[in-house]
Amino acid sequence: MLAYQSELADEPDYRPPAVPDLPEGTRGDSPPRPIRDGDSDRAGRFARLVDALAARGGPPVAVPLDHDPGLSAALPFVVRVVVGHRTTGGA
Repeated sequence: MLAYQSELADEPDYRPPAVPDLPEGTRGDSPPRPIRDGDSDRAGRFARLVDALAARGGPPVAVPLDHDPGLSAALPFVVRVVVGHRTTGGA
């Protein structure tokens, strides 16, 4: 995004450095394929994902990426999922 903006604004001073190619041997021979585990049920896959994230320490929490108004206007459903902290005790 920053590279595009610097080119569009004709301001090369803040253009980020080019991203290097992946080293040989790390690219693989074929494109990635979706994991097929015999379960085509989206709810089942979602539940397993939530369980796997929760097993890492706490409940998964979706955090909106709303710090950039342009991004949130163009892609309002893009979120970052973080693993929350477990709490103990009462409310």
